[in-house]
Order: sequence, then C-alpha cells, then structure tokens
Amino acid sequence: MLFVVLTASSCQGGVLNGTQHGQEMSQAKPSATAQEAAQAGLVTLRQLITEQNYRGMGFSSLDEVKEAALDRPMEIYIVRLDALKKYRRQSGADLLTDEHKMFYPLTARQRVVSSLAVTQYGGGWGATDFGSAALARAFSQYRGEEGDFIVRVPALKTYFVGHRRDGGLLLTPIIDDARFEFRAGKAMPAEQVFVVLQRAAVTLNTDAPN
Repeated sequence: MLFVVLTASSCQGGVLNGTQHGQEMSQAKPSATAQEAAQAGLVTLRQLITEQNYRGMGFSSLDEVKEAALDRPMEIYIVRLDALKKYRRQSGADLLTDEHKMFYPLTARQRVVSSLAVTQYGGGWGATDFGSAALARAFSQYRGEEGDFIVRVPALKTYFVGHRRDGGLLLTPIIDDARFEFRAGKAMPAEQVFVVLQRAAVTLNTDAPN
C-alpha cells in the first residue's frame, strides 16, 4: 500500500481546484467519452512537462513522464456550503452534487506519480486539470472497491473518499485534520461527518467558496 504524508494546507490546492502544482487546460475539441478525453489529456500532459516542472508535477524523471499510464478513474462530487448549512441529518448522499468530472491517477513504474481530471461540458468531455501528486496518492491509498469516488467540500478545504456500502454512505478522510478530529483512513458514516462539518460551515460568511 502507498504511504503518503499530507497536511491540511497541502490539500488546499492541486488538481481539484487548479492551484499549487496543478495546471488547468481544456482540449480544443471535446471527446465523446471520459476515457477518450483522459487519453487525449495524457498526450497534452506530456507536452506540458519540461525539465523545469516535471518534479513539481509529481514525476522523478522525464523518462517517467513517457511511461505514465491512466489508473482507474474516480467520479468527483462536491458538497456545497449552502447545502451543508441547511443539513438536517437526512441521508448524507442527499448533500452530494455531481461535478460531472472524473479524476484519473497516473501511474509509472508501479507507483502513483500524478493525475489528471476530465470534465463533461457542452458536447462531450475534455481534460481540464493536471498535476497534484499528493492528492492522487492519497485518493489511491484510501479507495477500495470499484466505484469508490471523491467528495470535496471546498468551503472547508476537505477531501474524502466516498464508499457506498450496504445501502449507506461512508466517507474516509485522506488526511489527519485536527479541526474536525478526523483521522486519515478512518471511514465514518457520512451523516456523522456532515454534522461535524456543519458546525464549522455555519460560521462562514457567504463569500466563502461554495
């Protein structure tokens, strides 16, 4: 199993919100499927990588860039601040909004090295985000079965791996987060997570990212 050390601040950027080492870019021509867009995005990523930035994008060498391959994708869901503030202990799944976005870890030499994401828009799919090795490794570490997905709460800068099990929803934090007493890798019922997050959400003003 991969081992990754992250802090709350290191997860505030990256491929899911286009900051830190992540780069945003959209293909000129949309693809019919997410997989086709990801394949095209991998070509684009190789064009973006230079001797100056390959380490910042998660690679240990330029040769590793050439060997990068798409791993299993994960759907991305968002929890909006307005919805979190109004949470009344209903099913946790009710708070999830599909971002119509797929996250692809990239592997090379049997390890996760970087990532890219593709977004559905207009007439198809396009690669829109590149980079963020730390997030890619964390998501890959804590996902389990096929169908596990990403949940992010932008207003509180938190990320989880979501698991649908036995008719319920579990959320696994990808970092230790002292703000909420979350432990990396410890899955919790989504309802329990959202009750904790709501206490912080109600103190935020409406200018916070949604």
